[in-house]
Amino acid sequence: MASQREVLKQFLESVKADLISEQADRGITASGESAASLTVSLIGRNGVVLTGADYFLYQVRGRGPGRFPPFEAIKQWIKDKQLRFTNITEDSLAFLIARKIARQGTDIFTGKSAPLPLDAILKQNQEEFDAMFGDLFATEIADEIVKLMFKISTSNFTVKQVQ
Repeated sequence: MASQREVLKQFLESVKADLISEQADRGITASGESAASLTVSLIGRNGVVLTGADYFLYQVRGRGPGRFPPFEAIKQWIKDKQLRFTNITEDSLAFLIARKIARQGTDIFTGKSAPLPLDAILKQNQEEFDAMFGDLFATEIADEIVKLMFKISTSNFTVKQVQ
């Protein structure tokens, strides 16, 4: 039987795989770095965590208006997407994209593009997770009851020799 930690790790690995699949299905991969940044790690004695690059969150929530996004990141995104335009330099295109984001936010933020459905992916995996944990807890509880019963029975049990 799998431990709680193993079940949590398996759950987060499944969530990670589904997020990467959704990125590909929605065509929101450029370099593949955000998918590659997703990592399931063990922490402490019982903890498991799914981490990723900070910009991964923008694929889930979008980025609201305000400050300009990092200019070099926009230029790299243009290169990764292999965007080519005539009559405009790469720097000018990067500036226009950054200015649009600073003024209006990203298309995900404004609702023009669909975000990665993190909540739906979590819910989708939750049934399997609940089933795994339910079985795990049921087995652990049953084992503890058997141990407790054995402890009680052995402490009150005396062996008498039958003549």
